[in-house]
Amino acid sequence: MSTAVPMITPTYTDVTAVGGVWQIAQINLPGTPRGAVILLCEPDGLGDQSVELMNRLAEHGYESLAANVTATDPELLGDDRALAVLRAFVAHLGARGWREEQIGVVGYGFGGRIALRAAADLDLGAAISVSPVGMTRGNCVRPALLHAARPVSTPWLGMFGADDEAAPAEAVRLLAERLTDPSPAYTQLVTYPGVDGDFFRESADALGHAAMFDSWQRIIEWFNLRVVPRSSPYAEIWSLKEAMSD
Repeated sequence: MSTAVPMITPTYTDVTAVGGVWQIAQINLPGTPRGAVILLCEPDGLGDQSVELMNRLAEHGYESLAANVTATDPELLGDDRALAVLRAFVAHLGARGWREEQIGVVGYGFGGRIALRAAADLDLGAAISVSPVGMTRGNCVRPALLHAARPVSTPWLGMFGADDEAAPAEAVRLLAERLTDPSPAYTQLVTYPGVDGDFFRESADALGHAAMFDSWQRIIEWFNLRVVPRSSPYAEIWSLKEAMSD
């Protein structure tokens, strides 16, 4: 008989930014967490999937903050405004003592687009874009991501489905060229064969399941390698003693 794995229930609060109020879900951990992650959700908002992802991050020692950045005026939300909202989330985590290099961001869909923008504009520990929208087609407030992307200062991982019509192979290749050599930070782009843009969701299809499993493993590995761990209280005391003895 299988036993259900206990889940941490997030706390919910609001963050005010750029003239709007944004609901966030948050899981704070006791002791000395490994790091903090901002999870930019799909338009389904703060539902069961984001709560599951937050609990899976907690298994690896990460506190998390989840939000749907398209919750207010999704058709009018430009990159600059969404990035300002993300900065407010970073500041919210800063109130818990997290520095930028101790914070990672992973975004899905439009959140993935903003995660790439954050990698160029902020100095976070790590950034990940999963199926970012608008690769080749923009609108009145959002240019095509392929042309809007700039070199990144935060290590960035992008993941795509090979059968995603919104992210054709040539566009992904050109995005890699635009970012890889000019960027001072490390970048990597991964394309999964035989799957569309929803490859990160659970699937009964063998290729879909493999892509979902591998993409999550890459997310954790990317954060573990690049998000700077928070020092334990004893380590901080030791560092202070060393500084005073110099």
